[in-house]
Amino acid sequence: MRHSTSLASAAVIATAALAAACTSSSQPAVQARTPSAWALESTPQVQISSDTAAEINTPSSSSRPRVIGLVTVHNATIVLATIDNLCKAYVLPEGSTPDSTPQLFAVGAQRPEGNYPKVDPSNFAGAVITENYSQGSASASPYFDYLTTICSEHAVLVSIEGIPPGSSAQSTGASVRTWESAGYLFIAAGDPKVIHS
Repeated sequence: MRHSTSLASAAVIATAALAAACTSSSQPAVQARTPSAWALESTPQVQISSDTAAEINTPSSSSRPRVIGLVTVHNATIVLATIDNLCKAYVLPEGSTPDSTPQLFAVGAQRPEGNYPKVDPSNFAGAVITENYSQGSASASPYFDYLTTICSEHAVLVSIEGIPPGSSAQSTGASVRTWESAGYLFIAAGDPKVIHS
């Protein structure tokens, strides 16, 4: 009996010790998930005028766009930027000012964190961006016919449909590249290692 009592006592002590340990750690420190640095945001910024900054800054956002490229083509300027984990392409008509532009037009795509599938390389974006990406598209009337923004970890790609053939494109930004193909104007910025043109 004494042997049984000893075993029972040991079990009670062990259980009490375990309970105490659980109680002392019942409220573990919560470790917030820290977003990893976005490689695209290491791309050098482009200096923009105060008017351009005022046009693309929206009161609803506490962040400000980080501009990495400007392209002027067919009476408009395309502003490539990152903001709030989005790639965005803003369209600013020639001669516009913060007071004269009736509505800011922009097409964005989410930073592709997680397992975004690669698109078939036969698709224009899959043939240009060599890593996983997301995309957003919209009619760009009255500026252009259509605009698509492609966003990846290291690059942003914009395709514009509806620009007259032979329209010259003037770009600003260390990593910005432009080219035409099959009636589209393509604009890319970011790490050239993931961009094929």
